[in-house]
Amino acid sequence: YQFVVYPIWASKKIDAKVVIATRGMLQEGAIANKPLKKKVYFSILRLLGVLNKVRWHATDKQENIDIKNTFKGEEIDVLKNIPIKPLKELRKLQANNAIKLIYLSLVSEKKNLTFLLQALKRTNSLEIEFDIYGPIKDVEYWNECKILINEMPMNIKVSYKGEVNPEDVTETISKYNLFVLPTLGENFGHAIFESFACGVPVLISDKTPWINLEEKNIGYDLALDETLWTKTIESLDIEKLNSMRIDSLNFAKVYYTNGNFKPLYLKLFNN
Repeated sequence: YQFVVYPIWASKKIDAKVVIATRGMLQEGAIANKPLKKKVYFSILRLLGVLNKVRWHATDKQENIDIKNTFKGEEIDVLKNIPIKPLKELRKLQANNAIKLIYLSLVSEKKNLTFLLQALKRTNSLEIEFDIYGPIKDVEYWNECKILINEMPMNIKVSYKGEVNPEDVTETISKYNLFVLPTLGENFGHAIFESFACGVPVLISDKTPWINLEEKNIGYDLALDETLWTKTIESLDIEKLNSMRIDSLNFAKVYYTNGNFKPLYLKLFNN
């Protein structure tokens, strides 16, 4: 948020149009983290009127509502995020008795990793290898995660793998049976789509635009109920997950092809 004012001031100097993409930062789940600080900052921005003439970019109807509720923005364009191009074909998985789960996101309170670790901790009927990738944005929160990791039963192996270079994301995700993200809120969730684009089904919260996944045979979108997540994890089956891979990749291909992204974004910035 601290970088919002400067580009607006600079734009006035060069007579440029300003487009602000909030990228989910006005969602209820995002504002709930340090809410007082954010609400004071938003109030100051409204009082100064520096956002009165900007144009807003929302990626879905809910983000459109969030912008209107927070800043009363009237000039809002609703355009889907531009995703990565899906793979042409599935990559082969190595044979493995354990179900391999991947978390690839920021390690922060909003992404809700501790919730997932609690659900895994109660899982005792499967052999699971769970790898965590991503930058640690909140050290105190990561310390909470490490406590839970150390309390895992013998059948659950959890490893932190560090950050992933953008060019290695596809290769990394492709090695796993299931992508997991119990996020408190996403306006799009690029890592979720990247998983589909690799042909990897997902287990995510119901706080994202990706819904009704089980009907499409591409994963699960669940309420943040720990018992429900444990039950779903215990029901996982490698054969079933492998059957979701083709449908996940095909879903990503259709979404990418039908997006019509380039002309819509050119219109946003050229109008």
